[in-house]
Amino acid sequence: MKKNILITALLALVFAVGCTDEDKFNNEVFFELERGGFVRFTEAVNPLIGAETPDTWSYNSNIFDPNNNLSEYNLYIVAGGDTSLVKTVTDFGGSEGVPIGITSDEVAAAMGVTTGDFVFGQSFNFYGTATRNDGVVFTPQPLVADFDNNVFSGNTQENIVDEPGYFDAMTFVLTLACPTEPDAANYPGTYVVTSNNGWFDAGQTVTVVAGPDDGQITIQGLDANTANNVGTGDFTITIEPDQTVSYGPQSGTWSNPTFGPITFFDGGAGNFTFECANNSIILVHEVTVAAGSFGNRTTTLERQ
Repeated sequence: MKKNILITALLALVFAVGCTDEDKFNNEVFFELERGGFVRFTEAVNPLIGAETPDTWSYNSNIFDPNNNLSEYNLYIVAGGDTSLVKTVTDFGGSEGVPIGITSDEVAAAMGVTTGDFVFGQSFNFYGTATRNDGVVFTPQPLVADFDNNVFSGNTQENIVDEPGYFDAMTFVLTLACPTEPDAANYPGTYVVTSNNGWFDAGQTVTVVAGPDDGQITIQGLDANTANNVGTGDFTITIEPDQTVSYGPQSGTWSNPTFGPITFFDGGAGNFTFECANNSIILVHEVTVAAGSFGNRTTTLERQ
């Protein structure tokens, strides 16, 4: 079930701080209640990088310092278990912001690869840190306070990073989009499920057929992960011109032995298809049962 962080839990700190060693617990969310450091995009993040070729591209959405208290923003790429610096920004341009200016050359250098290694449909995971004028570094790591064991980490409220309305520039994912619009007529065929998200068996092959309506395709015979769930079913999706995917009707017998029938709702963001990259399909869905939600999961498919 979804983890709910209760802000009211902070009330307990009124009593706990009095018997906590501030030298051991140096977190200003509790000891210096000042404005933290955070970097935002000036508008909703476009998660797609437009490029004619995958080896030469740039991404220039504006970022800004909403609290006007930062000296530095460091942007990192997370790949293969490594986190590597891509660039540093020290001028934030006021409320209008400045272009983040990520380039294929910068990302390749940080990853230790060449730009020729990039392909359409590839995703890049970015992680930022914000250094305040007094030298305090803020990360997107959620605040965790374990008073029993005197262990404390993170300094950003989880809802700030998770809420789309904040236009978060501390953690985001960009994907290299195809240079042309997808055509649903080119999608029917045999596909393989390439991701294992705990709900559908990875490695299974499925059939994709056209329809039922124009611009739609139906994924047939999508089997549940038999280790935890049972059943099979069909997913209908609409292929949009901007390479996003919207959900149509679904018909299935998916079920969890403990919680009963499973329904997959649109997860709200991250549903894409890239025809130029093996007709790859990325579906982000909220997994729900009668008792509630298991949160969002991602399923990916590629044409064979």
